[in-house]
Amino acid sequence: MLIVIEEARFHFNVGEIFTMTDIRQMAETASGMRRLKLLEAICNADTRPGYEVDTEQFEQMHDDYVSNWRAMQEDLRWMKSLGWLAFEESAAGVQGVRTQAEARDAVQEFVGLRTDSMQRAQAARDAYLLWLYDCDSSDEVSTTYDDFRSSRHGAYLGTRFSDREIGKAAAFLKDKKYMRGTLMNAGVYTSPKITTSGIEILERYGSLKNSPPSENSSVTNINVNGSHGSNVNVGGNNVTQSTSVSLEQIEKSKEFVNSARGLAPILQLSPDEQAQLLEAIDAVEAEVTAPEPKKNILVELISKTKDLALQGAASGIVHAFQQIASTALTAIGG
Repeated sequence: MLIVIEEARFHFNVGEIFTMTDIRQMAETASGMRRLKLLEAICNADTRPGYEVDTEQFEQMHDDYVSNWRAMQEDLRWMKSLGWLAFEESAAGVQGVRTQAEARDAVQEFVGLRTDSMQRAQAARDAYLLWLYDCDSSDEVSTTYDDFRSSRHGAYLGTRFSDREIGKAAAFLKDKKYMRGTLMNAGVYTSPKITTSGIEILERYGSLKNSPPSENSSVTNINVNGSHGSNVNVGGNNVTQSTSVSLEQIEKSKEFVNSARGLAPILQLSPDEQAQLLEAIDAVEAEVTAPEPKKNILVELISKTKDLALQGAASGIVHAFQQIASTALTAIGG
């Protein structure tokens, strides 16, 4: 017999042992999460192995059960079909169940996944970045951890992220330059905002976990005859290859510098922010006029100007700045 979970993207056979992957995929669906939490509650209530657990006590634990009594009945039948529960059903429905060893194994997997510190840390980073992306898309300004925790991103497998988990996630994103924010004495970041780099990570890869490694990389520069200055990857993983900047790319970068300087004064930045932006533009010019400009440095500097310009109050000018910066980055392969 084959059991298929609605909303899920996987299937399994009756009698098959659940793995962490199965449980994770199940928990990613609304019905799967509901069933796992019900199964956990039943196992926790089973203080006398071999005796029936009264099901009436669970009828209020989920909105679906409150609005439709049959929803819990169907979930219980589904669990029985997997060998998780045993019961005899009467005309009044399922009123008592007995847990099986497979049920306790599945709950153990679920709890283990939910409490795994590494999984939670990775999930918190992705969730916080996605929340910042949503805030940016809807022009919302949320400044507290409670705003994040109460959002749809604020929980992992049914449990809310703690202040410590959120703080560490925010610090990680700030360190990687995926977000901006001011760290207060209490350890809380105020006015968090996603950066251009953070947006690009999500739009290109969907999550941090899917993105390629960006640290502990090395660049090996080798002169190759006829290569026009290309750099070649020599052995090993996590090696970043870069190429020399062409004359056309240099011209595009110079065009960006000229346009950016013209827009900077009318972005409606604070004096300090404008000074930082002009300094970054000067750095782009210094690199592009260097004897051997480096593409990766130009990409980093122009991306920095994009992030700084986002703080401007003149939205139309900010959009124009983002366009010319994106055009320059595309031209140099950033």
